[in-house]
Formats: sequence, C-alpha cells, structure tokens
Amino acid sequence: MFEISAKQYIFKSSDEQVQNVFFKPGVGLCTRTMSTANTWSEPSVLLEDAVPGFSACLDGNDTVHIFCQMKDGSLIHIRSSENEWKASQLQKGRSLKNYCKFLNVVSMEHTVYFFYVVEEAGKNLLLFQSKSGGNLPTPSQVITSLDYSKKSPYRVLVRGNDLYVFYSRTTGSWNQIGYQVYHEPENKWSPFYPLINNNKNEKVHLTSVLMDAQGRLHVCWQKTTPLKYELIYSRRDASSEIGKDYTVATAPSDFYNSSILSINGKIIVYWVRDKNIFYCISEDEGEKWSISKKYTSYSDALLYCIQYFQNSIDSGTELFTNELPGILAYGYKLGFIDDDSLERKERDRNMNDSQALIINTLKILTANVDDQKKLTDKLKHEMDEIEQRQRHSESELNKYIAKLDLIYPDITNIKTALNDIKNMLDRLKISEAKEQAEKVTVEELKEPDSSPDASNEVNANSPSDETESKKNYSRKTAMIPGTGFAHITPEYLRSMGKK
Repeated sequence: MFEISAKQYIFKSSDEQVQNVFFKPGVGLCTRTMSTANTWSEPSVLLEDAVPGFSACLDGNDTVHIFCQMKDGSLIHIRSSENEWKASQLQKGRSLKNYCKFLNVVSMEHTVYFFYVVEEAGKNLLLFQSKSGGNLPTPSQVITSLDYSKKSPYRVLVRGNDLYVFYSRTTGSWNQIGYQVYHEPENKWSPFYPLINNNKNEKVHLTSVLMDAQGRLHVCWQKTTPLKYELIYSRRDASSEIGKDYTVATAPSDFYNSSILSINGKIIVYWVRDKNIFYCISEDEGEKWSISKKYTSYSDALLYCIQYFQNSIDSGTELFTNELPGILAYGYKLGFIDDDSLERKERDRNMNDSQALIINTLKILTANVDDQKKLTDKLKHEMDEIEQRQRHSESELNKYIAKLDLIYPDITNIKTALNDIKNMLDRLKISEAKEQAEKVTVEELKEPDSSPDASNEVNANSPSDETESKKNYSRKTAMIPGTGFAHITPEYLRSMGKK
C-alpha cells in the first residue's frame, strides 16, 4: 500500500542495471535485482536487525548508499562496493533509543550526507553528519530544532553543489515554511530563509519540494484548519517570498501521502487515497492548473511509494521527481513518468485528436497485452517448477517401491515365523491343559472312599441294588484295558494321553 514513510527504492545505474532496496517486516532490510526479462530475483537480506524507516540514494559512481537504524537504536551506513555490501556505524545505540528518527541520506560529488532527528531535553533536534570516501564520519552537528510531526518534518534537496534543507517552524504570530543552505567550505549552515508565512492559528506541514532547471522552487504543503485540510502549491524564487499560490485540493482528511514532480516543464501535484491516485497538472510551470483528476492505472497490482534514482537519463526528458506511485509486479512501472514519455512522442509527431485517441487506446491495449504476456510467462515458469517437483516426487516414490520389493521376502518370512510361533504356543497350551487334567484324575483315583456313611449306605442296599451296582462296576472296568486297578499308574495314563 502507498505510504510516504515506507518507501521502496529503485536504482538504475549507468549500465542499465536495476536494483530494488526495501524493508520486509519479520525479515529485515533486503535487496534484489531485475533481469533483462523484467523479473525480480529472490531477495537477499542485507541486515536482519534493521527497523523500518531507512533512506537510500545513488551517487554518480553507481554506488548505493543506505542509512538505517538498528533495533538497539544504532545508526548504520551501508554502501555497495564492487558487488559487495559494506557497513559502518555512525552512532552507537548506547546514546540513542529505538524510535522514529526520520532518516535521510543524499550524496553530492564524493561526499555522503546524513540527516536524522533525535529527542533531547524535550526538543526534536535535526542533526547532520557527512562522510567522504573511506574516512570516518564527521561529528554530529545540530541544524535546528523542529516542531513535532508524526510524518517527516523536513525535506532535503541537492542541486549542483548546493545542499538545502526545508522545514516548517513557528515564530511569533506566523507558521513559516523555509530553508537553510549548507556551505561546505565553512562547514556551516546559513540562517533560515522563509518562503511561506501563514497565520499561526492554521498549522502548516511541508509535504514535498523540488527545484527546476531555472532555480525556481516548487513547494507542496498542507494547511490545517478546524474544518478541513488544504493541499497548496507555491512557486517561489530561491530568494523571494513573493510568488504563485494555488489551492490544489481540500478534504476532511490529511494530504500526508502527496508529492510533486516536474516533467518537461509540466508540474504535477498528486495525492493518494487508498488505491486511488488523484492529481492536478500545470502545463505552464505553475501559472494555471487543471481541475483534479483521477489517475488511470492499467494494473490491479499493489500500489507502492517508490523513490526512483537513475544515472542513465533520457536526454530528451527534463525530469525532477520526489516520490512516485508505482507497482513492482513483472518488473516495475512508475506513475506519470512512462505515460509522459509516450505523450511526448505523440506530441512530437504532431498528431491530431483522432490519432491521439487511437494511440491512447492502443497504449491501453498494449499495456494489457504486456501484463497478460508477463502473467503467462510467470504461470509457465510456475508450471515448469511444479512439473519438476512432480518428477522428483515420482523418482522418490519409485525408490521407496524398490526398497519395499527388496524387503518383501523378509516380511513374508517374518510373517511365516510368527505363525509357526503362534501354532507352537497353541500346542503348548493344549498339552499343559491335558497334563493338568490327567493329574487331577490320578489324584482322585488314589483317594479311597472310607467314609462310614458310604459303607452303611452300601450295606443297606437291597440285593437288587447290589446287583445293579455290580453291573455298573462291570461296565466301568470294562472300558479300561487290563485286569483290575493295579495296572492303572500315572505313567500309564500319560502314555494313553500321548496316544
């Protein structure tokens, strides 16, 4: 989502190499490069302990400089050098806590300049350091004390050999917007030059500023009243408070997510609401302005705030930019810039309205076709990866099947052995049960019935009962081989059981 305080940085070097530097929550500070096929490489992590709110720039030697804060509050400078990244510490965390310091880094010739805000004795101090080549950074220097702001309270601008810092301040009965200039030979800052004076009861906030080739300042700022917010454009000469003011838009919500850019003399002020981009344009360097319009986007991809730097500049384009709305799907697309290059080519061909309408329609269709082609290529790449993973899975599955085939005979043998063991256990249980039964039978046979009641009962039997008893006895003894009980021994019973 577009957010001025959470920028993505894109750097295009003199040899057309494109690099993206960004912060990813839970991962840290990351970088990636774009291929000639407009696809991004996998991100590589530069610093895991970094926190959001970093700044970056590209110098004239294609060196990327990153200024970031660590979790312990330390301030770190990271720079690219011969395809490697080197880090050095500017301020230690022992003296600085972890809070938003509104970091900013810019380069001018062979020197890198660092800006940040620290809280000290109830004040928000804007500090400044510089570093040249492999030398140690200079000691921190206080530029001024800033009014509190939940968004970046200052802006830095480099033009030629001059370094400007813009901010708002309250003095007397006025809320002012102005700047200071850094003089490198004396290593000191100039006094504050006011550009805009506003009633003290109406709060002002600087949102963006740029300087054109003629040295004129184009300032975009917000005025807060009890009922509304106003987004105002002002044009000033660098040494004058007199100029052109124009209220670009009014709304019940703020314009913190707004910026300004200049392309071939056209001034564009835009602001973002969720996924919608609105803008006003001046074709005559700020003299007259169009009504507000909604910017047409040809993609549903996520909208980012992108800071764009390039060392390979189209000689036919006079470009001054700050933040730009853009997307990072299938490479990157920047709002307003690409469209303007097409419009410039159309204007150079002196087309009439009908031709321009046709070209604009073709432009939309081309953008849609390009997006579909890139999407198709991406899907094809993903399908190739899926097929490769499938082939790998099939290969692994065949390996497991071969291993199962090898151990199957062993499993069969184990199963057979288990069945044999089970049968043996069953036979043992049966044998033990028989032996127990035989033991009980022998013990009963060895014990004679000598109770008196039993003797009397026999003697009291009638002759017929005695005869019947003899018959029963005869039947029982007939079932046992041999003559008499003398042959019935335990060994004999065991042999019978085995038979």
